[in-house]
Amino acid sequence: PDMTDGTVVANLSYDTVEHPAPVYHGDTIRVQSTVTDKHETSDGERGVVTMNVEVFNQDDELVCSFDRTVLSLKKGD
Repeated sequence: PDMTDGTVVANLSYDTVEHPAPVYHGDTIRVQSTVTDKHETSDGERGVVTMNVEVFNQDDELVCSFDRTVLSLKKGD
């Protein structure tokens, strides 16, 4: 399941996108996301969350990585 499902208002950016290895038909991939920064918007109504996302194949080889920044609902919204 997507950890941001139902909480993301908008994707703000995808940065430092890298594809160090190919993905082939039939590969099984898994995604690991780590929150690297978070802060409130200037009006305090929402949050801005940056996470590093890493994608691995079935051999645990890194096939993609990027930083994703989203505008998010705050806890309790």
